[in-house]
This record gives sequence, C-alpha cells and structure tokens, in this order.
Amino acid sequence: MNLRRKITALLLVVSIVSVSIVAVFGYFQVRDLVTEAVFTMGEAVSEKHALEINEFFTVQTEMLEGIVSDIVFEGSLDEAFLNDYVRHKTDYNQHSMTVYYASPTREDGFFISGDEWVPGEDYDWTARPWFIDAKNEGATIMTNPYVDATTGGLVITIAKPVVINGTFQGVVGTDISIDTVVDVVQNANLRDRFYASLIDNRGYLVAHPNSDFITEEKIYNINEFLGAGVEEIVTTGSSDIKTLIDYDGKNKLFIGTKLAINGWHFLIAADEEVLTNRVNNSRNMFLFIMLVVITIAVIISFIFTKLLTKPLHNINAHAQLI
Repeated sequence: MNLRRKITALLLVVSIVSVSIVAVFGYFQVRDLVTEAVFTMGEAVSEKHALEINEFFTVQTEMLEGIVSDIVFEGSLDEAFLNDYVRHKTDYNQHSMTVYYASPTREDGFFISGDEWVPGEDYDWTARPWFIDAKNEGATIMTNPYVDATTGGLVITIAKPVVINGTFQGVVGTDISIDTVVDVVQNANLRDRFYASLIDNRGYLVAHPNSDFITEEKIYNINEFLGAGVEEIVTTGSSDIKTLIDYDGKNKLFIGTKLAINGWHFLIAADEEVLTNRVNNSRNMFLFIMLVVITIAVIISFIFTKLLTKPLHNINAHAQLI
C-alpha cells in the first residue's frame, strides 16, 4: 500500500470513529431530551386537571360543612325545619343528588332526605359506611365511588357528624354525582396516542377510556390490567414516569398526580411508540449526518493526501533520474 493510500485510510478511520462517537452520544442525548419533553408535557397536563378535580371536591366538601354549621348554629333539630332546609340545599347544588340528615336520637331514629326519598324498613342507615365513618371519625369523610343504581353514574357520599353542645346528634350526608369529574378526565386536551384516567386511593377506576372497566356489575382495579410497578403510583403517589404494560398489551409511559383532598390519582398514559418513533427519527437523522460527514471526510482526506504526497513523488522522481 503506497503512502497516499495509508494516509487516506488513516484519516478515514479517524473520521468514522469520531463521527460514530458523536452520533452515539447525540442519540442518547436526544432520547433523554425526548423523554423529558414527554414527562414535562404529561406532568403539566396531569397537575392541571388534578387541581381542577381537587377544587371540585373541595367546594363540595365546604358546602356540606356549611350545612352542618347552619344546623349547629340553629340549634334546632325540628323535623319541619330540617326537611325544608335539606330540600333547599338539594335544589341549590346542581351536583348534589340529595342532601339528607340521619339521626338516632329518637327511639326509632329519623331520616330526612331532600329528594323526599323514604327508606324502607330493610334500610338500616346506621349501618351504612358513611354514617359509621362520620360518627367514628368525628369529622368530614368522603366515601369511595360507587355506581348509582338509578342513574348508572358514579357517585360519592360526603358526610359529617352533627354535634351540639358536645353531644352527637346525627349525620348530614350528600350524594354527589361525579359526572363533572369524569368529564374533566374524558375531555382532557391530549395529543394523539395519549389518554387520561382517574383512580381512587385504592386503585379502583373512576374514569377510563375503556368503558367496560366501569360498569354497574364491576369497577376494575388498575392492578387487574397494568403490569408490575403500578403499586408505587397508587401507594406513594410517585410522579416519576413509569413504563407499564397497559390493558391493550402495549407498553405505555405513565405519569400521575395525587389529589390532596382524597388521595385519588390523575394519570396520563402515552404510547411508548410515541417516544420510540421520535428517538428513531433522531437516530436516522444522525445516521444521515454521519454518512454526509464521512463522505466529505473521504473527499477531503483524498485531496489532502494528494497534496501532501505530491512533493514526495517529485523528489522520488528526481532521485530516480539521478
């Protein structure tokens, strides 16, 4: 191999190695940047809608607590007053299906509902979770969501005990339709191949694009169809991005925001192919750039070695003449 070819080969190898190192480094750099961009977008959307939902529950809780304060301030547990009052509050709140007052103070107890519903003999409201929890905790409680038998929609109950002069008198409760919350999730402004969902503090679905997961017969728990790793989102409220196998068998990137008022989680899921495609596009761009640079390097090295070896060839030619 003559000198020109050796120098050309050396410069070519150096160019290929240098460009390859830059390309590999750039690939991982872009992958991290794309992942960060997906995370930032998902986090912003998740936090925005979680705050909106949290505000909804805060308002409903404050309205219920205001009702209890009015009853305590009035100091009267007259049935006629309570009947008119809970009926008025039911009509006042568009999200409330009904407001009711349940008291065990009389021998047979009494239950007054703003929608004029009268419990049957087999309905023991003192054994209902909302009554027991509110009485035992002595504070406002919020039940887990359940499917209303009448409307088929999801409902929660917010309840608080009524205590007058240190004596427990009963519990005020309100059944709140969370269709508004579901609408927030379903109407989240997301890009293609992204979706939003909402789960309660136990991992049960409140809103999800697959309607088969929330029916009157059964509400699915997210653990039933997501792969390992979802427990960390539910139990710790971790906002780190997680790659999990979703219900459709595809890998999804999940990021969630925990609601302060009740521990529910607003989740954003993005098809991992979104990230993969962006990274692959960046990889292809780097490969193209690498080929262009190598081609230019070959041309330059050829010209450079030709100029470099030309004087040597001239010297060699003169030496042979001598």
